[in-house]
Amino acid sequence: MEYLNIPTSIFSSPEFIGAEPAQRATWIALLGWCCDQENGGVVRGCRHWNDRRWMQTCGVTSEEVGLTSDLYRFEGDDLVVYGFPRELQDAVQARRFANRENGKKGGRPSAEKAPQETEEEPTDNPKETEPKPTDNPSETQPEPTGKRKKERKKERKEYTPPYPLEGEAGECADYPLDVFVADIRTCREAWQVGELTRRERQAAAAAYRDLGAAYRNHAETVYRYYLSPQDKDRKGTRYFRYDDLAAFLNNLRNVISQAQRWADDQQ
Repeated sequence: MEYLNIPTSIFSSPEFIGAEPAQRATWIALLGWCCDQENGGVVRGCRHWNDRRWMQTCGVTSEEVGLTSDLYRFEGDDLVVYGFPRELQDAVQARRFANRENGKKGGRPSAEKAPQETEEEPTDNPKETEPKPTDNPSETQPEPTGKRKKERKKERKEYTPPYPLEGEAGECADYPLDVFVADIRTCREAWQVGELTRRERQAAAAAYRDLGAAYRNHAETVYRYYLSPQDKDRKGTRYFRYDDLAAFLNNLRNVISQAQRWADDQQ
């Protein structure tokens, strides 16, 4: 979970009111780490952690955790944190699982678009179909637009990612647009809330036309890459992760390359 959801009633509970400021701050740090790990509010096997281990893991010291408080307590070797939103964690995990299962099954069939009529209506007046005369002969000569477009295409350099994309790109009946978008929205919890904006819908349609079925072979790697807290590779080079969904879609090829580089670094 990427957000810390705390009901306001907790701040008027006896556990919170009876705690010292240092205990409250420690509780916030522990609760935030538990939400990030989705561990149900239990830090397992941590009773004998040293001070350095506590600081690197949860951002608190062993002395602060050792303070007696109703906001957190040891049960055996495990530390139980009060007020963890377990129901929210279950809902997030269930929604994430459902999105991924729908992607494996092919998702819902896309609605067929009705054919658009493009035939021109006939006219009884021949004068309307005749071109208007002009005194400037240069205006009657069409511009060589086709030649210019070919020249521009030659000048453009297509981006080739360092890691090849597996699978056939483009639209695919077995991997429709709604499943493609659902797989991408699972990468960040914030992207799973609400409807897509117009800008995001346009970016999704363009990315689907560009990659389509090819993304299906990289969806799991991209998903794990975005869940990983690792921000640098072994050489110290930073990874980048887009927080904006439209930017993610507009740069999907770069995202896949970063995810593949991260996956290779884990081996």
